[in-house]
Amino acid sequence: MQNRATFAFLFGLFMSAAPVAALAQSPAAVAAPDLSPGVMVYDPAGGEVGKIESRSGDTIVIGLDGGPIALPASSFGIVDKRVAIGVTRADLDAARDKAAAARSEKLEAALVSGAEVRGANGQVALAKVKAIAADGVVISTASGDVKIARSAFFLAPGGLAVNYSPEQFAALLAKIDKTSADREAALAAALKPGAEVHRRS
Repeated sequence: MQNRATFAFLFGLFMSAAPVAALAQSPAAVAAPDLSPGVMVYDPAGGEVGKIESRSGDTIVIGLDGGPIALPASSFGIVDKRVAIGVTRADLDAARDKAAAARSEKLEAALVSGAEVRGANGQVALAKVKAIAADGVVISTASGDVKIARSAFFLAPGGLAVNYSPEQFAALLAKIDKTSADREAALAAALKPGAEVHRRS
């Protein structure tokens, strides 16, 4: 999911050729690099790229200022006895920004009236998009319409989705319903005969 992964992108095609080719020039590159969490990764010029945050199989997550980025393990080698990749920090930032822009464009294209909205797992349909507003997206549910921030939406393999599981979404709707009910009750109490009315100056 978009927010839980903290914008981690896998640039397999971007990294699979250039880094390996660059690192292969060094005889030490044949040694297996230490890809453990906490290890600093360097670029070919010796500049710091970022520390490894985690590893899942052949996917290595490096922490960057703009958010972590996931790279294939084949992108890493050893240069001057340090773990390195064949591209610079600026290259990674540019690739990540480009991927983020492409993802944003696809998301905007998917946010249209009538689009089905699924839960975080991408399997359960929760609602449908009713309208797109500047401050959020209005979706229609079985219990009524509700506005959700754009940042809650992402594209799952099954289509448009929100960062809520079905259970979390139900709890959110219940909270909104309670807030609306409390507001209506307060308004009804204020409009009782004899209630003091204040005029704005």
